[in-house]
Amino acid sequence: MRFFIGLTFYPNYMHFKKIDSFRERFDWKYARSNILQMTILPPFQLNFSNHRALHGFVETLEEEMDTHMMDLGGPLEVNFNGFDFKQGRKGVIYLKPDLPIDIFHSMENLEEVVKEFGGKLKKRKGPGGGLLQLDKPFLPIGRFQENFMLGAAVETAKVEFTSPFQLMAKDITLFEKVPGQWKETKKLFSFDPVTGSQEEADFSQFKLPAC
Repeated sequence: MRFFIGLTFYPNYMHFKKIDSFRERFDWKYARSNILQMTILPPFQLNFSNHRALHGFVETLEEEMDTHMMDLGGPLEVNFNGFDFKQGRKGVIYLKPDLPIDIFHSMENLEEVVKEFGGKLKKRKGPGGGLLQLDKPFLPIGRFQENFMLGAAVETAKVEFTSPFQLMAKDITLFEKVPGQWKETKKLFSFDPVTGSQEEADFSQFKLPAC
């Protein structure tokens, strides 16, 4: 069985809507899954002899998260400082987050749990093609099999994502590989929503320019 762990976000904020619209236009993987998530622990392989063993693994992950994320149990605002992009055989546009140190500590603890259960993390490539550094996560919002689309996407991103902005973290979630896609298997930890925020609004009239 293959898994990874990702951070998801509350959808009722303006910049979430902008990112979702951008991904729908420029990310060819959007059709496979429209869930906006940022990977914090890359894919890993684990084999379980029965459902009880799998349940024990998930329970251990939850306990680790509860122990190390207690101080972040309330709302968690994730800051993003612009975007960057890489060309190559498969181009990518990504946002650069500024995560609190508690998230990095939890990533290290989750990795240790995976290793204790006999798992090994896959060497995941970062946006530049080199190996991903766990202390430098990124949020891909555009992926391209043809680089001619990359130029138009970059120009659009300059309008929509140049200035710093925030997203509200929702859950830290375990994803499992199923044929053709990754599915949400278990929410390991949930952050409280912000109530009464000025950014929360009715987005039924929200429109973005066509690419």
